[in-house]
Amino acid sequence: MRGADIAGLFVDEITSKVKQYNLYVSKERQLTTKKDVKPLDFSWNIPEEYINLDIAKYVTSKLVQEAKLKSLTREQIFERMARSADELILYEKYNAMDILRALIYIINTLDAHKIVWGIGRGSCVASYILYLIGVHDVDSIKYELDIVDFLHD
Repeated sequence: MRGADIAGLFVDEITSKVKQYNLYVSKERQLTTKKDVKPLDFSWNIPEEYINLDIAKYVTSKLVQEAKLKSLTREQIFERMARSADELILYEKYNAMDILRALIYIINTLDAHKIVWGIGRGSCVASYILYLIGVHDVDSIKYELDIVDFLHD
């Protein structure tokens, strides 16, 4: 089912007309309220060390590595710390911390097996945190990419 089709499947409340409509359509086309949608299940089969990974500490350690590698100035480090903090708040807001944990596991596994992956694509390159953890190679701060291009309402 395409994304455009999904948008029309939600109503503000289940009225008698909605119930009647739902009787005559397939289960995939039935109308529901957004509150009736089950939350996503992020209980992926990843090692325990990643399930309990402190994302803020991990991102900070990656930032320290980047600062040393690129000989960043104090001002550049503070800018990147602020950006990382802002992004972490957004990832938390959108319940995406478990996704970050899974991505870190995937990237570490690819790296350990010397498997090459892409340099970056689409709006995810606006995320500095995804850059730090190695999902892509585009420094969103260097190119002044706004995180809102990736994480937005």
